[in-house]
Order: sequence, then structure tokens, then C-alpha cells
Amino acid sequence: MTRILSFGGGVQTSYLLLKHYERYDAVIFADVGAGDREHAEEKITYFILDTIIEPFCKRMNLPLLIRDDGESLWDYSMRKKIIPVRFPRWCTDKKKKRVIRKTLKNELGAKRPTKNQVGNIITQDIGFTIDESHRFKPDLEEPQYVKSEYPLLDMKITRQNCLDWLNEHYPFKFETIVNNNKIILDDWKYAKSGCWFCMFTKKESVDNYSDWQKSEIIMLEKNNPRYPEMILRNKPMEEIFKKKNQSLDDFESCDEGYCFT
Repeated sequence: MTRILSFGGGVQTSYLLLKHYERYDAVIFADVGAGDREHAEEKITYFILDTIIEPFCKRMNLPLLIRDDGESLWDYSMRKKIIPVRFPRWCTDKKKKRVIRKTLKNELGAKRPTKNQVGNIITQDIGFTIDESHRFKPDLEEPQYVKSEYPLLDMKITRQNCLDWLNEHYPFKFETIVNNNKIILDDWKYAKSGCWFCMFTKKESVDNYSDWQKSEIIMLEKNNPRYPEMILRNKPMEEIFKKKNQSLDDFESCDEGYCFT
């Protein structure tokens, strides 16, 4: 039976891949940027993908399939005049789940069983840790040719367990600019799957948006005809940026990466 890792570029799936790579026949990363890395995942996600994950997969002769549907989430949102929302999480469904499922069918030969055929069911590992087991919900729309499993739940592994192992075995230094200052990020705790313009982006990340990011996310929000009725947070982003001391503590945020860990 074929087993793949749905790789999100964050802590949990990096741990699964780097420590338990022998489990997998292939690794699939759904790139919401579709080649546009300015309007996609956090820059540290691509740094880890390029400098750690891709070379590792090459050394281990493990196929790393980076796939997209031909249009970035950003361009799709602008063209459709919509924004990502908490529910239904259409962005994850369209740009992550559907891309991976298409890859399973078209490239790895996944096929649902029928009355006369056993089919080809592919097992897909998802990286939820035991401390976030509340996120586990059966996917009622999962196709019959996919079987999702959650190995970190079975192993009773926490996110901190993953961080400790990664920092010991795969240390890195990522240079970036924050508030016009050059800083070095050298801890896996900064790695998180998810778009930088996600509605679940943490307070400190929002505080550190560049002027370009601020103008882009305001444009994304205002491009939606239902603005300001429908916005990313509980206040328009333009208002948040104008009030530098605006508290975001009441905003729902995401430490691990809601989309794929």
C-alpha cells in the first residue's frame, strides 16, 4: 500500500518527514502560491523547504512533489473578489486538499474501489500532535481512494517534542527583516504552515508586516464587494494598522498552522 505525507512546511510534518521518512513513498506539498512566493506561505516556510526538506528528499531518493492548480490563492481571491474565511475553510479545501487529491489520482494512481475492482487506496499521513487533538475531525468528504491517518496522535507526540528533536538534529539560521531591522531566526518554533495573509496569523506577525504587506492585505480585503461587512479579522485591517497599539488578543490566531502542519 502506498503511503504519502501531506507536507505543510511546519513543525509537525517536518518532524514526521525528517525522522520517519522511511514510512513514505512520496511527499506532497501543495503550494498555494503557484510560483508566486510573495503572496503565499511565510518566507521561512520556503526557506526550510529549499534548504532542508528538498535536499533531504534528494539524499533519501524520496519523491517530493510540489504541486498547485495553476493559479495562486491570492490571484484567485482577487479575481473572484473574495477573501479567505474561517468557515467554510474554502481556501484550504481548494488550494490544499483538492491539489493533493488530484496528484494522488493523476500521478500516483489512486483509484476508488468498486464492486468489481479493489481499487488503489493511498494512505495519507496528517501531522496533528496529541496536544492539538481537538483539531481532529473526520473528513466526511474524503474520497474513497484516500485513507487519512494521524501517526503523531498514535505516537502521543506533542508539538514541543517535535521542536526539541528538530532543533537538535536540523538547526538552521534564517535571516529576515523585522521592523526595518535585520534579525536571525534560529528556532523551529518560528516555522509554521499557512499564508502570511491568513485570518489566523498571530498578533506578532501582524505587528511585523512590512509596509508592502500592509498595503497588499488592505487591497485584498477591500477588493471584496462585501467589505466592510466581511473582513479577515474583527476589525478592518486598515483600521488595525492605523492604531499601532490596537490589541489583537481577542483575535483567533494559530500557533501551529491550521491548514497543514
